[in-house]
Amino acid sequence: MNIDQAPTEHLEKLGRRLRDRPSICDSVMQRLHPYKAQNELPKTLRSTSRRRKRISIGIAMAACVVLAVAFWSSQNRSLYAQTTRALDRVQTIHVTGWTTRLVRKWPLEAPGKSTADQRHVIDSWYWYDEGTPVSHERMGPLILTRDGKEFKEFQSDADLIFISEPNAKDYVERFTSMQEFFHLLQQENTDVQALGMRADQGRQLRGLRLSRSSGVTDAWFDVATNLPIQVSMMGYNGNAKAILTQLDFAYDQPIPPSTLAYQMPAASQIRYGYGKSEQEVIWDRHVQNLDRQLANDDSDEPIRIIPRASGRSFSFQYQKPTPSGKYQVLPLDCNQYRPLTVRDFIARSVSTSEGERAVWTWRLDREQHDCEFPRADLVFKTGTPWQQWVQFALRSLELEYVDREETRTFWIAEHDGRELQSWENVHPPVPYIVEGGEVQHGLVRTGIGRGLKHVTLSRLFLDFNRDQNHYLTASGRIIIDQTGLPTPPVWDRKEYSTFQEFADAVDYNQHYFASDSPTFYGKGSSQMARDWYEKEFGITFREEQRPVTVHVIGRVDR
Repeated sequence: MNIDQAPTEHLEKLGRRLRDRPSICDSVMQRLHPYKAQNELPKTLRSTSRRRKRISIGIAMAACVVLAVAFWSSQNRSLYAQTTRALDRVQTIHVTGWTTRLVRKWPLEAPGKSTADQRHVIDSWYWYDEGTPVSHERMGPLILTRDGKEFKEFQSDADLIFISEPNAKDYVERFTSMQEFFHLLQQENTDVQALGMRADQGRQLRGLRLSRSSGVTDAWFDVATNLPIQVSMMGYNGNAKAILTQLDFAYDQPIPPSTLAYQMPAASQIRYGYGKSEQEVIWDRHVQNLDRQLANDDSDEPIRIIPRASGRSFSFQYQKPTPSGKYQVLPLDCNQYRPLTVRDFIARSVSTSEGERAVWTWRLDREQHDCEFPRADLVFKTGTPWQQWVQFALRSLELEYVDREETRTFWIAEHDGRELQSWENVHPPVPYIVEGGEVQHGLVRTGIGRGLKHVTLSRLFLDFNRDQNHYLTASGRIIIDQTGLPTPPVWDRKEYSTFQEFADAVDYNQHYFASDSPTFYGKGSSQMARDWYEKEFGITFREEQRPVTVHVIGRVDR
């Protein structure tokens, strides 16, 4: 098994869960190791690499934290290169510390009392056994092992073992807040600063800090070896800001015999699989239970919020009708790693790409972005107008939305009639960086592609509208298509069971316009978009003021 494949697949999956920029994963992984596959190495290096144990995926996890910081700050490029070379010589990594945020591969099925303030001890080892990535991780009540054949997670507090295939390597997620950390790197307003130098056990350490309103991540390097030594993550724990995770890294220590010989204990419950298979069954069962509960309820309320016992979460959850068809169940929950914020609720469950609740019609103050719902389910009768269930959910947090008529700037897209070039020749205005002959895609900057996937003109316009209104300010520009250029037909799910079947039937390839969808948000994005559309397609934008109904979210008592 190629050791670079598994973390790359995971980081791509992580990017998809973050909804917007999966290619950032490739950027980090390619800087951890400049070659995607062992067989891409030059012959002389290939033989040398076989003789030497390379950095493990666990080490990659640690490196992701600090190397990504170093990369994002241009002043630390040399530090990044030096750290990469240092890590390449490491044979084992030992991670110790604590966290208040447990991360489970299989969600806790019967949670007990909340442990939000409890410090869970971390003691984990990562190494290679004759080329096979191996790990042994302890995090509070969790024990996780990987041996190249299978992954196991033992939950002592639930007396449960989860077993999956060996490619389920969630080393990044294993330490909570990593998702938030990667998300930080994608935002233009990320604050990166140097922390200077400090002494630690006879070593000189150099620090970097990433800051935003919801938390701070500090990373420290050993100046002599260029190896990452410590990472701490501070965020909100209730109403106070506190350290949530503290990690220390040590290298090339002998692995304890007890760790090498460890065997999983027996458990009363066993879960299998990786992906949505069993997790979807768990979610379906939850929805079915809600349906039965509501059938025995005489109140017949059209909308309600049903709290989850002990704040339970699910790895796989989405809006779903109950088996009776009478109700819709919408999870007021993000995932097992973090609750649902108001911004997530509007962006994921409420707003649409077009129409009366389009993403550009919502305004939410920044101070309310991170306001969290208690883990629960919003249940409403099928056919309930969206305005009613949205307002009901917001009022549970003492918020509400009020409609206001405002005048907004629209871009009316017009085409000059020129012949269009092949989509394969149309690329985002900011090219991907090439280093050492390798494309370093995934660096999120204004004008760079978002997914390395060809797109239609309608998708280009929809992505622009979402980018310009990314922070729910209801103030960004909005494109209205009046080009007269052809658009693809709508996928009829009743006639075609899969999109590929539909695409083959209508020759969908003829409707693509570009090789990728550029990221147009932030300072300078408007003029860059104007120049790009005119140059590549002969599309210009005429500004026009139009009335818009804006949904303004605020406190009930305002």
